[in-house]
Amino acid sequence: MSTSRDEQVVREFLAPLRGVQPVQRRPAHQRSVTPRVPHVITLGAIALGAVALVAVIAVIAHRSSSPAKPHPPGRFARMGGWIALNGVHVIGIDPAHRSRTAVLTSRPGVPLAWSNDRSKLLVDVGGRAGGLYVIREDGRQVRIAPKNTGGGSFTLDGGHVIYSYAGSIFEVSASGGRPIVLAKPGQHSVNTMPGSTGEQLSPDGTTIVYNRATGIHPSDRGIWLMDADGRNRRALVSYQQVVAVTGFHSLLDIFALAWYPDSRRVLLIAAPMLHGSECAVLTVNRDGSGLRRFGPPGFCPMRAAAEAGGSHFAFTGVRRSQLLITDLNGRTIRFVKEPLRFGGQFLAWAPRTKR
Repeated sequence: MSTSRDEQVVREFLAPLRGVQPVQRRPAHQRSVTPRVPHVITLGAIALGAVALVAVIAVIAHRSSSPAKPHPPGRFARMGGWIALNGVHVIGIDPAHRSRTAVLTSRPGVPLAWSNDRSKLLVDVGGRAGGLYVIREDGRQVRIAPKNTGGGSFTLDGGHVIYSYAGSIFEVSASGGRPIVLAKPGQHSVNTMPGSTGEQLSPDGTTIVYNRATGIHPSDRGIWLMDADGRNRRALVSYQQVVAVTGFHSLLDIFALAWYPDSRRVLLIAAPMLHGSECAVLTVNRDGSGLRRFGPPGFCPMRAAAEAGGSHFAFTGVRRSQLLITDLNGRTIRFVKEPLRFGGQFLAWAPRTKR
């Protein structure tokens, strides 16, 4: 099949021939006895044109039968190590060179996760046409889940997305379609993920972190783990354990912020459900041991994201319009000014290298 460029070449070649008038025979009594050289020249030109046209068509056919050239890199290709932030548009910022920014999608929404090959970005979009959208680097946007979902993580190969909705946890194709249920609500329990967050699936692709509630009181809630296929569900941290470590006694909302890049630990947050100053970031081993504080007392970010395959966390909500980047122990810190008027509160950190 010819390309639009090939068709343009043919049209440009034929353009001069459109002005050649066909030879018309006059009645015999009006015929001239002048030499017929001009007609011969015209016919010769048409013949040459036909030969050339055949050559052009042959070139087009050769191009069509030749292997197609690979497409140029997508618009996400250069964004290794960039952080996506919410705002009027979802934008990307290079934390190493904060003057480097780009609009990732014109849709207003919350970035949740990047695929490991950095070809897709998962965004939670509000409004009438809201829901979970997969934004592809070629500009296509696919709605894969309805509004009011929680969480959002790509599987290792980027082919599926894990999220929660109405008390259940689902997995759905990144191209859309019918989701499968990984965890259903029980008679006295629901399984959820916090809204506007990502990184529920561990970086090694084996384990999902989620919230499980067995009643309406916050103390009935705990943080649980299950295998990526929904099996082997087990408790990670209970509400009572968090209270014991923090000393907080107000009603707390506890949920996972992010996995560590090595998949061995989880970063948690315990924050007041009502206005107050009590807030703590915690870390725990994936077997439930080693629950302890992360960062200084009173450290109370909005959201967090781990540097994929790296050695840092990024936090929002600590200082207005600035990202806070720490090492994995929370000891060394630096601030990066966001290129947003009011500051993004939700973020997703793209892998530096494709995995």
